[in-house]
Amino acid sequence: MTRLNTDDAYNPDMNILREELKFAKFIVRMQQQFAEGLKNGFITHLKLRKMWDEYDLKENHIDINFNVPGNFFEMREIQKLELKEKIFTALTNNESISKTYAQKKYLGWTDIEVKANREFMRKDTAFKWELTQIEAGGPNWKSTAIAAAGAPGEGAPGSAPGGAAAVPTGTPPAFGPAPGGEEVAPAAGETPAAPAVAPSGGAAPTGTPAA
Repeated sequence: MTRLNTDDAYNPDMNILREELKFAKFIVRMQQQFAEGLKNGFITHLKLRKMWDEYDLKENHIDINFNVPGNFFEMREIQKLELKEKIFTALTNNESISKTYAQKKYLGWTDIEVKANREFMRKDTAFKWELTQIEAGGPNWKSTAIAAAGAPGEGAPGSAPGGAAAVPTGTPPAFGPAPGGEEVAPAAGETPAAPAVAPSGGAAPTGTPAA
């Protein structure tokens, strides 16, 4: 009788009658029986046409599903999901309960679904980071970053990969005589280097300062 009273506002999320839900479940059971009959008939047809063995088919290769009733049955499923979500949220706030365990126990997820969720979270985080780079550097942020750092193999001779100047290791190299014949004083903490060229009149022994 409540459905016949058009003056009352109808809220489908709250006013699902027990009879309506039972009828929706009855329709689903009938759909499953029809799907099983159609599947068996199709398999028999393939066997008679000699196609079942030709293509090495199995029963799990064929699946037939009907659309469930689009009103009350789906609304009830949404309500059940909301209840599960509230329980999951309340339990995961407890530090003594694992979030993965709660996903499997109270949400009914399988190991494959848990791993798939983690993979999607990783991809979402990577996509969010890339959006941040685009907002900061524009759509060509990758080429801009490479140009700023310097591509490998470019830059001045002796530069490190990426264009940065190579940092000497060990003993600093000899600076040699400065223009005008004056020796360049080494920096603080550096060892003075020996002259690179011996004076005329004979080569000096290696490592011995020239006279």
